[in-house]
Amino acid sequence: MKFSDDPRLAAWEKEMARLDAGEPPPNHENPPRRHHYVPELYLKRFASRSRPDGAPLVHRIEAKAGPASGRVIGVRDAAVEKDFYKVDSDDPRRAYEAERILGVFETTAGYAFANLDRFGAGHFPDNIDRENLSLFMALQFVRAHDTSDFQERMYTQVSRMTMRVAASIPGYVRSYLIEQGEDASDEAVAKVTAAFMKGADVMSVTPHRNETVEAILRLPTELMPYFFHRRWLIACSTVPFLTTDRPVVLLEQRGAHEPWRGVGAGTAETIVFVLDRYRALLMRHPESANPEAVIDVDARFVRRLNTVVANRARRWIFHHPDDNPLDGVPFNPDGQPATSRVAQPR
Repeated sequence: MKFSDDPRLAAWEKEMARLDAGEPPPNHENPPRRHHYVPELYLKRFASRSRPDGAPLVHRIEAKAGPASGRVIGVRDAAVEKDFYKVDSDDPRRAYEAERILGVFETTAGYAFANLDRFGAGHFPDNIDRENLSLFMALQFVRAHDTSDFQERMYTQVSRMTMRVAASIPGYVRSYLIEQGEDASDEAVAKVTAAFMKGADVMSVTPHRNETVEAILRLPTELMPYFFHRRWLIACSTVPFLTTDRPVVLLEQRGAHEPWRGVGAGTAETIVFVLDRYRALLMRHPESANPEAVIDVDARFVRRLNTVVANRARRWIFHHPDDNPLDGVPFNPDGQPATSRVAQPR
């Protein structure tokens, strides 16, 4: 089978051909079990090579503990969990297939990062790199712990609500007992109703890992257009940026807004993704009044953006070991998924 001469396209074409043919991952006999939820190829963009063996090192901070908790750690160990994307499968060769597919997202994004580095600060991605970066950002938006956390909250709240509704309808409880072949007397109905109400206050529902991994694989292609079609600004600075285990940050509109309205990838005023130590991508609404360009930003803007990005972290903040990007900035991470505000560059 002939694939594209452009490796940025060929990587996807080869993976789709493998999936269409029903072939297992090529490394299924010895699959990687250390799964990164913040990829090494991304963290290397904030790393040094000061170890004798040349392995990249990054400064990692425990967000809730603050900057004093920071220490230098190998990129390979910075954001990794064993079997994070493993699924239960009737075919053991496919238990680690998700990790293989996610690797293609990373491979194609790697070409885009390489072009940013090769062509310098003034480079603006072409449409192929733009699409691959958009897929990578959409993946980073959902690939870590937030997706399973959201599923757990949603399933738990729906289940609790269902139990409360059921407990409020004696006829439903009675029918339930009859269907189960149990005693359906008034006393039994009252007892089960009380148990339902008590359970609704304490129950918790954990999603099956397969469900979470399925969502992590499915959502990036659905979310990608919300990144691709925005108006892109690449903000360049001589002052270093940082990143976190939530590298995609949603900024809400400044000024009056409706507190009840959620802010997502489609409704955020700006989406921020830090590309490397000295470049950040700002994606604004796809309106013609918003230009696409490479711009320079000052130290004050970088400090504001670093504050927002750092305080959005779930657990980890990362920066180059030689940098001090949190010096003089308000630092108060709450560890919760939330939107933030920051002034736009002029």
